[in-house]
Amino acid sequence: MPSSPTIRVRRLLAIAFLPLFALSLAAQGTGGVAGRITDAGNRLALAGARVSVAETGLTAFADAAGDYTLPAVPAGNRTLVFSYVGYAELTRSVTVGAGATARLDVAFGSDVVAMDKFVITGSAVGSARALNQQRAADTLTSIIASDEIGRFADQNVAETMQRIPGLALYRDQGEGRFIVVRGIRPDLNSVRLNGVSLATPERGDRVVALDVLPTDSLAAVEVTKVPTPDMDADGLGGSINVRTRSAFDADGRQLQATAQGQYNHLAERFSSRFTATFGDRSADGKWGFIFSPTWQARRFATNNFEEDGGYALRQVPGAAAGTLNPLLLGIAFREYEITRTRYGASSALEFRPDAQTSLYLRGTFSQFNDHEIRYVYTLPFVEGTVSSLSDTGATVTSLRRERHDMRYRQKDQQILALVAGFERTSGDWQLDGRLGCSKGEEQRPDEVSVRFRKPNRNST
Repeated sequence: MPSSPTIRVRRLLAIAFLPLFALSLAAQGTGGVAGRITDAGNRLALAGARVSVAETGLTAFADAAGDYTLPAVPAGNRTLVFSYVGYAELTRSVTVGAGATARLDVAFGSDVVAMDKFVITGSAVGSARALNQQRAADTLTSIIASDEIGRFADQNVAETMQRIPGLALYRDQGEGRFIVVRGIRPDLNSVRLNGVSLATPERGDRVVALDVLPTDSLAAVEVTKVPTPDMDADGLGGSINVRTRSAFDADGRQLQATAQGQYNHLAERFSSRFTATFGDRSADGKWGFIFSPTWQARRFATNNFEEDGGYALRQVPGAAAGTLNPLLLGIAFREYEITRTRYGASSALEFRPDAQTSLYLRGTFSQFNDHEIRYVYTLPFVEGTVSSLSDTGATVTSLRRERHDMRYRQKDQQILALVAGFERTSGDWQLDGRLGCSKGEEQRPDEVSVRFRKPNRNST
C-alpha cells in the first residue's frame, strides 16, 4: 500500500491537471462561426451588427466590412441571434463541427416585417450604420457614415464633423477648416487617414486643416474622445480617423456618380461639383478594387466690415477736462472674391482569402487650391477731427489718410497618404499590422498687396 504522503501527492497532481484536461476536452469540442451581415435592399455591409449564441451568450460585433467571427462555439446545433438598430432581430440555426468553422451569411430586410415605431429604409440606413458602429466601439466614439455625409451640403471633412456632439469648428470665409474636440485647441488633436497619422500641409504648424479633404470619397469619419490603451497617446483633445471607401462595403459591383451645380448671387458666378465611385469584386469574392475620383470648384464672394484699431478714450468736445468717452479708431469695409478648387482620388486593392484574413493597399491624394482677392476700404476716424462724442455715437470731420487696399493671394496644399496592412482573427486573438506614410505640402506661388492712401485731409 502506498504511504499516506504518496496518496496526497497523487491527489494534488490530479487536481492540478484536471483543469488542463477539461480545457483540452473543451477545445476539442468547439468550433467557430463566421459570416457577413448586409442589407438585403441595397447590399450595404452592416458594420456594428451584434451576433450572439443563444445557448452560451457568446457575443461578437461585425467589423467595417460587415464580417463577424465567433470563436470557441460549442460543437452541435446552435442558435445565433442577430441584432441591428432599426431592424427586427433575426434568429438563425447553424451546425458547428468540432475544430471547424461554419459559414453563415445574413441579410437584414429580406423578410417583410411590420414595425410599430421605426422602419429603416433608404437613406436612413446611414444613420443606423453610424449608431451600430458606435454601439460596438470599445470607447466613447462618434461616427458619421458615408450615407449620412451625402445628405448634407458639406464642402469638406471639417464641415461633416460639425454635427457631432462635443465638436466645434474654426471657419475661414464661412467654411469649416479646423476641428475643436471638447474645447481643446485644434493642434492638440490626432488626425489619421485609414489609421495612419496624417501629415499637415500647414507651414510651421502641427494642426491639420481638414478642409483639404473632400467629403465625397469617404466611407466614415470616426471621432474617439476617450482613447483606449491600444491607441497612440498623441492627441489630448481626441483622435480623428477618416476612412475611405472599401470594395467590401457592399456586395457585388458598386457604381455611383454625382454632379452638382450652384450659383452664387453675390459673386454672380457658378460653382460645380462632380464625384464618382466604381468598385468591383472577383467572381470568388476574395479580391476587391475600388476607385473614387472627386472634383469641386467653388466660386463665391463675401462682404463684411470690421473694426480697425479697436477703441481708445478721447476727450469729449465742449465738456470739462477729463471727461472721456471711447472712440472707434477706424472701420474697414471688406470684399472678398474667392475660388476654391478641390480634386483628388482614393483607391484600394483588397484581398480576403477567408473570413478571418484581410490584406489591403490603400492610397489617397487630395489637392486644395485657394485663390483670394481682397478689397479693403478703411476710414481712420483717429485721423479726423472729433466734433462730438457721446456714449452712443460720434461725429468726425476732416478725415485724412483714408486708404484702399487690394491683395491677391494663392495657396496650394496637397496631401498624399499610402497604407498597406493586414488583419487576422484566430480564436479569441486578433492580429493586425500596417505600414504607411503621408506627405503634406503647401505652396504660395503668388501674393501681391497694393495700398492707395490719401496723404492729407480733404485731398482728392
